[in-house]
Parts: sequence; C-alpha cells; structure tokens
Amino acid sequence: MRRILALFLVTGCAAQGERAQDGCPSDEICAPLDGGLYFVGAALGDEELASDDWAAPHTTALGGRQVVRVLHGPFVSSPPFVQPFNAGLRGDALAIASLDGPDIGIVGVAPGSAYLRIVQPGTGDLYDRILLPVAPAARASLVQPALRFDAPRRTGRLHDWVIWAGRDLPLVVAVEASNGDRLVDDGMTVNGVAGRPWDLVTVRATPGPVTLGVVAGGTSLPATIYATDLATDVVVDGVAATGSGWLKMCFQAISGARDIYGAPYAVFPGTPTGQVQTAGVEEGCAFVRDTYVTVQAGSAARTFRIDQFPAGKPAEAAGAVDPAAAPGERAAL
Repeated sequence: MRRILALFLVTGCAAQGERAQDGCPSDEICAPLDGGLYFVGAALGDEELASDDWAAPHTTALGGRQVVRVLHGPFVSSPPFVQPFNAGLRGDALAIASLDGPDIGIVGVAPGSAYLRIVQPGTGDLYDRILLPVAPAARASLVQPALRFDAPRRTGRLHDWVIWAGRDLPLVVAVEASNGDRLVDDGMTVNGVAGRPWDLVTVRATPGPVTLGVVAGGTSLPATIYATDLATDVVVDGVAATGSGWLKMCFQAISGARDIYGAPYAVFPGTPTGQVQTAGVEEGCAFVRDTYVTVQAGSAARTFRIDQFPAGKPAEAAGAVDPAAAPGERAAL
C-alpha cells in the first residue's frame, strides 16, 4: 500500500453508481443485482483517504487515460465486482481502451462527460452506471505527497513552501483543469519519464527555481518549485503527550517566511539525563523526555524549554507508540 497515514489508518469511500444511490435509473432496464456497484479510479499522490493507489474517480484529462475499477462495496478496499460483465459508454467524451476483469481503461476524447455502463452480457441490461467527466489540462504544479513514514512530513503551510536542495524528495505533480479540478492521466510523463505511481516523482534540486517538463493529455505543462539549502529558523510545530512522561514534539524549518519541505532534522536532549527518540515517529518529530530540547534543521538550530509548549491530546489516542516500547535495531531484526 503506497499511502499509509502516519497517525491513523483510514480507507476512503468509492463513488456510488446511480443504481447504488437511487435504484435502477428510469431510462434503463436493470439486470438482477443485490444493490448496485461502486467505482474507483487513480488516487492522487496527495490524497490522504486513499488505499492501494485507488480513490473515488477524478476527472480524466482530455487525451489522457485512467483505469476505473468496479467494486461490489462502498469502500476503496471493497472486493472487486467478479460477475461477468461488458462495459459500454453513453456519451462522446470517453472511449474504452481496455477491459481486464474489474478494471476498465478509459480515455478522454472530448470535453464533457459520459456514462460508463456496466451491463449484463447477452441481454445488455444494466448492472450500474456512473457519469465520468473529461476536461482539458490547463496547468501543473508540484505539491507535497500524502503523509507517509517513508517521506518527509508535510509542512503546515501547503501553499507557501520550498523544498530542501540536495536531497531526493518525493513530490506529486498536480494537473488541473481551468476551473481548478484535479485531473488524471496515468500516462503522464515528467521530463520524459512516467511517474511510479503515476503522479509521484523524485526530485533532487540545486538551490534556486526548478522547472519540470510535464506532459499530460498530450499538453506541455511546465511545473516550477523553488529549492533552498539555507534554513533561517526552526519552530515547534506541535506537541502531544504520550501519557508516559514523554512528549511527542514536531518541528518546522523555515527559509525566510516559507516552510521547508524535506529539511533534515537532528534532535538532542538539553540536559545530560534527558532522552530523545526518533524511531517510530514521522520525520521532523521526536519523542522527548527532558526540560529542554535542541533542534537542528540544516544550518538553523534552536533550544526550546519544553514546558513553554502545552501538550495537546495524548499521542497514543492517535496511534503513536510508547517510545519506551520501541525495539532496538538488533531486536527489530
């Protein structure tokens, strides 16, 4: 599973077919089926409530492709629909490129929308249908990925940030229509290479502006981000009590007035008897048991008196582990 929420596991909702939502459409003859069907498409890399790269379908980019999976349940993790079926369309905005079990490859061929119809073989009677939109790609930008243990923690200001230079950082390429709707083209390329998964790229930048060559739906959409190797400050970004004498503290490096995504952090106890642990917690956070704590983020370092930061709700209520129970490296192997 690519997207693992660092503090709690959640599975998102699939999109309801019209029959699942309101019963058999009045202009259709429906095949026997218990309830209706549900649909998922490609998840966005910054989408928290996703599972195994699936989410409720987003708009398909004009000239782009998306795989839609048919499910027999309301959640992204629900079982696929396994009865034999044919897939058809009503409307001119889409074309069907492939059919592989419950997975249907669709291509956006005209702006607008079209019904994807799941029908009974032989009779053509409807199991369920969903209206799927298509829009031209207007722009692309780089955004921070969903919270994961194998990536830097998201910054608090998602629209006013820079990346740390000289480090391999995962970034999501966000493709938008002119009205701001997010688009999917799972054949999108960045600097001539397809993402793995489709919208996730790894960037190592030198300081200054970095522009990536994005092509989605056959349209060139340059995306620019700024990189820095200078942190001017580091601040406390959140404190939570663990209930066992430890505090979970998170920190944020800043360059000027902008948050830094991907800055390296080092956390040290402020007294000889103090304790700090970073295992089992998101990057940029630490479990701390001391009066003071010192944090270094790149070239910036600060020492904080811990009792100046009132703790929020207990960390274990959100799924954090007790640091005292974390195994050593040898025990973990």
